[in-house]
Amino acid sequence: MKTVLKLLTLLVFFTLFSCKYGVEMRLINCSNKTLNQVLITNGFKTNQLGDIQKDTIIKTFLDFKENNSGIDGNFKIDFSIDGKIKSYKFGYYSNGIPSVKDYEIKIFKDTILIKNNF
Repeated sequence: MKTVLKLLTLLVFFTLFSCKYGVEMRLINCSNKTLNQVLITNGFKTNQLGDIQKDTIIKTFLDFKENNSGIDGNFKIDFSIDGKIKSYKFGYYSNGIPSVKDYEIKIFKDTILIKNNF
């Protein structure tokens, strides 16, 4: 009986501390150009993705573990294309907790499509 209790305790402990606490981002460059100096941020954590070639898919994870302040905010993607800097805000989180688990961001020549999954 003690062995079962120890195993259950370890299982609960492992489950609690191995969970990802953040948002998965999938960026797809559907433009015919290279995206330069790509950054994705939630306001307190920034992932620098560098340059992304055309027809390339990049995955990144924005961690929320560092945020203990319970703030509200949104996400932002910055990049340059043809020497022009572009910046787009999207999504939302409340009390430091993201409302979705992942985003798919498709960047076209003149449009950005963002799809989220709850």
